[in-house]
Amino acid sequence: MVPAFTPNLGDPAEWRSPPETPEELSGLRTEAPVFDARSTPVDTPSIGFFAEVVRCLPQAQRSEHPVVSFAASGANASFLTQNVPFHYPLGFGKPSGASASTQRLDSAPGRRP
Repeated sequence: MVPAFTPNLGDPAEWRSPPETPEELSGLRTEAPVFDARSTPVDTPSIGFFAEVVRCLPQAQRSEHPVVSFAASGANASFLTQNVPFHYPLGFGKPSGASASTQRLDSAPGRRP
């Protein structure tokens, strides 16, 4: 699992230097690209190229959050990327917390790799 963030898709009203007028804000929101978990590329300058490689793997799955998404491949990909709460995508529930729970399961005493 890797972060597949797209901070460039965040709300312009929350930028460090937000638009100065309501008209500018409205125009930026209208022109913003639509997020698609299957096709929107990872913001490689800020996240890194490896995350984009993982996102493009044939079996990879990606969470649906338009700014703070995660991509995963492998046996737990669906578990890690599905049903992520929109209002709190970095919480313990999913996907970062889910990753921690799968690591605990994989390293449980008596479990063989």
